Amino acid sequence: MYHHLPSQWPTPADVTPKPTAPRPPPEPYFVPTASKNATIRQGDPAFLSCQVENLGAYTVSWIRVRDLHILTVDRYTYTADQRFQSLHNNETGEWTLNIKWTERKDTGIYECQVSTLPVKSLALYLIVLDYLYLAATTQILEGTMVYGYKGEDLNLTCMVNHNYDRRPNHVIWYHQNDIVAYEQLRKRDRSPLNSITSYHLIRNVDFDDAGNYTCAPDIYTSASTIVHILDGDEMQSAKSNAASAFGTLPVTTVTALAWTTVFGLLCILYCHPDNAR
Repeated sequence: MYHHLPSQWPTPADVTPKPTAPRPPPEPYFVPTASKNATIRQGDPAFLSCQVENLGAYTVSWIRVRDLHILTVDRYTYTADQRFQSLHNNETGEWTLNIKWTERKDTGIYECQVSTLPVKSLALYLIVLDYLYLAATTQILEGTMVYGYKGEDLNLTCMVNHNYDRRPNHVIWYHQNDIVAYEQLRKRDRSPLNSITSYHLIRNVDFDDAGNYTCAPDIYTSASTIVHILDGDEMQSAKSNAASAFGTLPVTTVTALAWTTVFGLLCILYCHPDNAR
């Protein structure tokens, strides 16, 4: 049996292409070379900047790490302290936290956060020095209370501001009453700001790593912080849910949500069953 063949085969133009799924937009990312720490004199303005590429519809927030205070979201300020404001350069994608005049208490770590899921964050250090002279002080830059996530690494940063002719020879780190690190400082280059920094890295933290940590230079006063270890999944979920809501809520709602987040974190900290140990 013979079949009748069409006189003309369909051309490629006659074939309708199958629709393809749209590609997701590229993820935002930080440009590390454009983000720098700052060391300034008390009373001078401070500028901490982070550059974000492919931001899209996400929001950028500045967080003060020592108390988890939300300072700004995009160009809006969410603190009663009017020294803080957020500046944005549309051409470079640079977001800058500006403190109009600084105080010694402003020293610490500030995070530039993008409201992705999970949240993307970049930590920057601000050091405010005494206007007339550099007093001999020891401080842990993360603050007097630090939160770590179970299974992740946690870094503590100790800065010793010392007199020019009395530089410390070593720093000892304590966990509770046990020595956990010793750092010799004799071979360090001398800083023009008469300050020296020691780091203590806790890898793969567990609940046993919680407690008091002390940075003790040999000839100056020590500084301490309390480390709390939280369940990583619960903490990340709380941060992600709060950050994703900032871009769509009005100002009054965001302010209320910020307080709700703080109370939620405190609940996770004190209500978690592992803390009964």
